[in-house]
Amino acid sequence: MNKYLDRYKEEYSSRIVAYVTNGGEEVLYLCSELGKQLAIENCSIEDVIAFHQSCLETLTISPNTLNTQELIKSFDLLTEITVQQTLWLKRETSLKNQAKRMIRDVIEAMPLRIYWKDIKGRYLGCNSAYLRDIGINSSDIIVGKCSQHVDLKNLNIDIDTTTESDILAGKLLSHISEREVTIAGNITLPIKQTIRPLINSDQELYGLICCYENLAELKEKEEENKILTDNLSQSQRVESIGRLAGGIAHDYNNMLAVIIGYSQLLERGLQSSELSPKFLSYLKHVLSAADKSKLLTEKLLTFSRKDIVKPALVELGLHITNTLTTYSSIIDEDIIISLDAADKYWVFADPSHIDQVLLNLVVNARDAMLNTNTSTQKKIDIILRNSHLSNFVSLSIEDNGCGMTEETKLHIFEPFFTTKKCIGTGLGLATVFTLISQYGGSINVNIDKEVGTEFIIEWPLHQGKIPKDHEEFLVDSTGHQKSYPHSSSKNIVVLEDDSQVRNLLVSVLTTAGFKVFGYESSDAMFDEITKKDLVVDLLLTDIILSEKRNGKEVSDQLLMQYPLCQVVFVSGYSDDIISERGIILDNVTHIQKPFSNAELVDIVTDTLLQSV
Repeated sequence: MNKYLDRYKEEYSSRIVAYVTNGGEEVLYLCSELGKQLAIENCSIEDVIAFHQSCLETLTISPNTLNTQELIKSFDLLTEITVQQTLWLKRETSLKNQAKRMIRDVIEAMPLRIYWKDIKGRYLGCNSAYLRDIGINSSDIIVGKCSQHVDLKNLNIDIDTTTESDILAGKLLSHISEREVTIAGNITLPIKQTIRPLINSDQELYGLICCYENLAELKEKEEENKILTDNLSQSQRVESIGRLAGGIAHDYNNMLAVIIGYSQLLERGLQSSELSPKFLSYLKHVLSAADKSKLLTEKLLTFSRKDIVKPALVELGLHITNTLTTYSSIIDEDIIISLDAADKYWVFADPSHIDQVLLNLVVNARDAMLNTNTSTQKKIDIILRNSHLSNFVSLSIEDNGCGMTEETKLHIFEPFFTTKKCIGTGLGLATVFTLISQYGGSINVNIDKEVGTEFIIEWPLHQGKIPKDHEEFLVDSTGHQKSYPHSSSKNIVVLEDDSQVRNLLVSVLTTAGFKVFGYESSDAMFDEITKKDLVVDLLLTDIILSEKRNGKEVSDQLLMQYPLCQVVFVSGYSDDIISERGIILDNVTHIQKPFSNAELVDIVTDTLLQSV
C-alpha cells in the first residue's frame, strides 16, 4: 500500500463509521474530496482498495465492531464515491497532460522563435528555437526569472522593457516591429516580432507572448519562389512558342505540299519533253529548296509536340546528315563539322529523340569553342563505327574546344547542373542521358586529351531484317514516281477543305490512274455518293477539318455504309495537337504533310492492295 495513505487512515475510518451510523451528504462530499486528493498524489486504484480494506480491518477489531451489512454499505461508499472520483480525476489529469504535450509539440514544431512571460515579466517557457538563439541549453535556466536576471551574454534579442511594461500594464493590445537582433555566435539577424497579451477566460491579463521570424530566411525563400516563378513563366512561354511553331508548320506544310507536288508533276513532264535542260535544272533547285523546307517544318513539329513517342527504323548516318543540314544555321561558319560513317547503321528510335541527343551535344561543342583563342581550325568530328559491344553502334562527337575539369565531369549529367552561367538551364545533358538510357544505350565522356572533349554514345542496333521499302527509299532519292500494279476501277474519294491541296491530291492520283472525286465538305461528299450510288474503295481525308466533324468521325460514318472501304488520313499537324482534340491515330494509315507524289501514290496503292 502507498505509504502516503497512512496519513489519511484515521480520518477515512471515522468517515466510514459516520456514514454507516448517521449517513448524510456531508460525509459523501468529504469522501469525494479525499478521492480527488488520492488521485492528485498518484495513488493507484489497487492502493485505494487496499487502503479501504485496511481501514475496515481496524474497525472490525475496535470496540465498535461493524456487522456484515454495514461493511457492504461501507464498500458501496468506496466504489461510488472515492474510487469513481479518483478515476475521474485521473482521466481528467491524463487529458490535460495530453493537451499540454500537444501544445508543447506544436510550439516546438513551429519555425518561429517563441517565449512567454507572466504578469510580473518572468519567463514561463519558450521553444528550442529561442533557446538556440540565446545560446542556452535548457529552459529551466530562464523559467521563473525576469529578463534582467538572465545572463543573455549581452544579446539584444529580448524585447525592450518599455514595450513589455506597456503590454503587461494593458496600455498596448499588441506590438509588431522589424529590427535587427544579435543572437548567439555574435550573428546579426533582421527579424519581425509580434508581442501580444495573454488573457484568461475571465478577461484578465496574466502575461504576454512574443514570437519572431528570421526575415533573412524569408527573403531567401522569396528569392527561390521568384526563380521558380520565372522558370515556370519561361516554360509557359516556350510551350506557347511550341504551339505557335506547330500552327505555322501546319499552314506551311500545306503550301509545301502544293509546291512539291506540282513541281514533281512539272518535272516529270519536262523530262519527257525536248525543252532545254536548263529549265529542268532550275526546277530541280526549286525541289531541293522545298525538300529542305520540308525537313525544317518536320523539326518544328518535332520540337512543338509533347510526350508522344513515334519510334521508327532510322539509318543513323543519313539521319545525322539531314539533321545537320537542316540546323546548319546554329553552327558558326568558322566551325567545320565532319561526319565519318564506315557503314550503314540502322536503329529503332523516335527520330526527334536522335535529334535532341545530336543537337544538344553539337551545341555544347560549339559553346566550348566560342571563347577559345587559338589559330587552330575549330572543328566537330562525328564518327560512326562498330562498337566493341555486340549489337551496338558507337557514335563519337569530338570537339577541340576548352574541355572540362574532372570535377565538372562528375556532375555534367545531373539535372540543373550547368557551367553556362545566366544562359544555361542545366537540362541538356540530363535529357541526353535520359533519352539514351531509355533505348538501352549508354554515354560516356572522355577528357583525357590535350584539348577538347569527346562524348561516346553506345546505341543499340536494330535486330532484324531491314524492310525492302527502307532499302529502296535510300536509292530512290529523285522523287520520281514508282510504278505499282493497281486497278483503274478503284474509286478514291478525297476530302480536303484546302482547295489547293485538294486539287493537287486529285491531280496526282488521277495521273496515277485512279478514279478520283474531290470534296470540300463531308456533307457534299455524302450527298454526291448517295446520288451517284458510288462505291468508295478508299477515303483520303484530312484529319482536322473546318467543320463540326473531324476526319475520323467522317470515316467512321462512311465505314458503316462501306465496311470494305480503306481509309488514309492526311495531316499537317503534329500528333499531340491531334490527340488533344480527342482523335486517336492508333492502328490507322496516316501520312504527314508535306509528302512527295511518289510517297502519296505508294501509300494509297499499298493500302488498296491490303484489301485485295
